[in-house]
Amino acid sequence: MDKKSFEFILPASDPPIIKVIGIGGGGCNAVKHMFDKGIKGVDFVICNTDLQVLETNPIPIKIKLGASGLGAGSKPEVGKKAAEESIEEIRNLLKNNTKMLFITAGMGGGTGTGAAPVIANIAKELDILTVAIVTTPFMFEGNIRYQQAMTGIEELRNNVDALLVIHNEKLFELYPDLKISNAFSKVDDILLTAAKGIAEIITVPGIVNVDFEDVKTVIKDSGIALMGTGYAEGENRAIESLESAIHSPLLSEIAITGAQNVLLYISYGSDELTIKEFKEMTSYLQNETGGANVIWGNSHNPELNGVQVTIIATGFNPTQSTTIKSQKYENTYCDDSKVAEQKIGYGRNYRDDEELEKLENIPAYIRKGKKININAPSPGNIAININKDKTISENNYLYKHVD
Repeated sequence: MDKKSFEFILPASDPPIIKVIGIGGGGCNAVKHMFDKGIKGVDFVICNTDLQVLETNPIPIKIKLGASGLGAGSKPEVGKKAAEESIEEIRNLLKNNTKMLFITAGMGGGTGTGAAPVIANIAKELDILTVAIVTTPFMFEGNIRYQQAMTGIEELRNNVDALLVIHNEKLFELYPDLKISNAFSKVDDILLTAAKGIAEIITVPGIVNVDFEDVKTVIKDSGIALMGTGYAEGENRAIESLESAIHSPLLSEIAITGAQNVLLYISYGSDELTIKEFKEMTSYLQNETGGANVIWGNSHNPELNGVQVTIIATGFNPTQSTTIKSQKYENTYCDDSKVAEQKIGYGRNYRDDEELEKLENIPAYIRKGKKININAPSPGNIAININKDKTISENNYLYKHVD
């Protein structure tokens, strides 16, 4: 496999060609988290209809959507109209040296759901490579919010090159004792690692480098994407890290089988990958995908003790990418003082919490990522966990993160 020997390095004097834009409450929180943690070689932007949220966020580049500055009231049509009122400001920002755009938002509320497709369409008109990384609501947030999210995701899907959907409900399965305030932090971690994993493939130089055009080949007009990162040490580190990346639980619900394009990026510490290990990894990928076109790169990371793998797989059959793997919602309804008991099955056993926590501490990219679907069965009339004894402000805490 031929590979150019030169490195793709962004000169220090050049502005970043990648922008990460957070839309709405959830998107703004996620971008602040990315800004605090750091992603090399990107500019951060936040957009919101709520002026107060913008003013309290440290991100320097901000766009107030619409004229009122009072939020969207969980109404996507209000968020959409506000974004349309700010189209010229958004366009002027994006046409300034932007080659790639990440859009992140919490779907189901007003601003993120309504404005994200508008902003994505502007990027599409400017021929900017665009990846959307969005979340769906927790089931306790109710059917209306869920259906709004599904509608918004479908609109967004038509205007982006690649779409990654994170199902918040999986957090309850993986971390059943997680406090609700910490659940949103977990979501921010996942959004960070997804954006960081893709962006730093381009911006961090490697020994065999993956450049912007390589990423564009895999992502351009690809639709639903599978992305994941895995890490392993020891004798079987190569295959185990790749398996972890392919089967990790948090980012998606598509099997890698049938992918037409795969970007494979390998990082290692002092113990460099051998030719035998590399051959094992590429052969495994070919077998799992059924013969995908594999673009690869590798780099040395002195912070690692083992092998870390990031993969992006695209080019799935449309019927495959819109059907979730045996996802079932079983709801036991109860009286007004209790929440519905919800049991969810996703078709495979996930790794335990200890392994997930270990991977969260791996530097530079992401914990792991798996498979997705935007047309999952509706959860039905899910009971909303609003405690009548709590104040309105306490209950609204859940919603300020996603509007």
